[in-house]
Amino acid sequence: MTFFIPNPLAGEIAKVEAEPYIEDVAQQALARAQSLCAVDTGELRDSLHIEDAPDGGKRVVAGTDHWLFPEFGTSEMAAEPYLRPVIDDLGLHR
Repeated sequence: MTFFIPNPLAGEIAKVEAEPYIEDVAQQALARAQSLCAVDTGELRDSLHIEDAPDGGKRVVAGTDHWLFPEFGTSEMAAEPYLRPVIDDLGLHR
């Protein structure tokens, strides 16, 4: 799963000015997601990372193939969301 932290400004000059803000928000989002992530082996939590987005924004990405089970739950496991609360907290709905 990926959630996107947009570049709120347009143009190259504005992009440079926005980079520290975007990086700060991305780091906060990553730290919050890692703190909320249920830990069994730590693989999922440790796979969370930040990637650059094409428009100058950032993405927080879960780098495992089983990210959705804790996020949304299964018929045998209750959901323990770790990304959606961050999206809600930071108002990052697209």
